[in-house]
Amino acid sequence: MTTTSPTISLMADDQLPELMTRRQLVGFLTERGYPIKLQTMARLCMLGEGPPSAGRWGQREMHPPLPALAWARARVAATARQSSDAPQPRAARG
Repeated sequence: MTTTSPTISLMADDQLPELMTRRQLVGFLTERGYPIKLQTMARLCMLGEGPPSAGRWGQREMHPPLPALAWARARVAATARQSSDAPQPRAARG
């Protein structure tokens, strides 16, 4: 009988790995309610708008999961502020 480690989504925050690859991070954020595609994450990172990076391990960029989760929450809050600050359409005059 083999035992497997719990998936990242089932782990408590204090049991998470210290670093994740970008692909792992995308899965982690998606499972936590912040769906994002790998290509979108790569584009945001390339533009300097992605989650914090701890550096590179070979060719892979590594990210700490909890700061990345905070990044996702802040990104949602910033989007909500932008949409509430947008001017409302004017009523039609008759």
